[in-house]
Amino acid sequence: MSEMDKKKQTIWFLKLQTKNDDYKPLFEAAGFRVFFVPLLQFEVINKELLEACIVSPQTYSGLIVTSQRAMEGLELLIKTRSQDPTFGQTLNQWTNTILFCVGKKTLSSSPIQFSRTFVGSSTADSLAESIVNSKDFDRQKPLLFLCGNERRQELPEKLKAASILFHEQIVYRTISRPVIDNTLPRPDWLAFFSPSGVKTILEIFAPDSTFWEGVSKVAIGPTTAESLRNCNLTVNAVADSPSAIAMLNAVLRYDNLVLGKNDM
Repeated sequence: MSEMDKKKQTIWFLKLQTKNDDYKPLFEAAGFRVFFVPLLQFEVINKELLEACIVSPQTYSGLIVTSQRAMEGLELLIKTRSQDPTFGQTLNQWTNTILFCVGKKTLSSSPIQFSRTFVGSSTADSLAESIVNSKDFDRQKPLLFLCGNERRQELPEKLKAASILFHEQIVYRTISRPVIDNTLPRPDWLAFFSPSGVKTILEIFAPDSTFWEGVSKVAIGPTTAESLRNCNLTVNAVADSPSAIAMLNAVLRYDNLVLGKNDM
């Protein structure tokens, strides 16, 4: 390792590095050494049930997707039926409905071009508020909510409380992978992307482990930050939105604040 590398802060992203991932180039350009530590695996499930929903666009007034993983389940289904012209015609009917989603990345990964979209900036909870206040969909029909097996309760509970009809379809499941390469350099920062990731790393390092000493923690959003705090772990930074640039800005703000205090 060069002397220059020794001076760089090391950050572990507790996620799988994906195609067109912005995290590595952005953080490396800011002077970090970047490592991806995928503690979770995701498996698409219930393909037949999802297909039954998608081939009935007239049943629904729109679609709710709160994660890129759920959108990947939809994309996989569409790819498997790409040679079926009848299925393609059915998909076209979805374009006349509305998509409610969290994050611009989720929107950009949609395999369906919706004529109307609403993008929540932070959490499924805040998205639920927007859905409740929206007048852009037919409330006589249910919304189709695509989610994972470990989805949180806030969104469905708020929709139920407001008498918003919806049909929930689980399209992927989360599998814990509590293994870390012991040759990785010790991190200065840990980047968390989900409550499941928090749960999994605590299977490796208990909250009172010396591993946490001197390690700063950044969360992709308030839900993940809350999970960290509930486990008695300090949250040093929280991204304003679920994106690489927002996470980098949160980390840099904290580093600048700490450096400023140290210089006083």
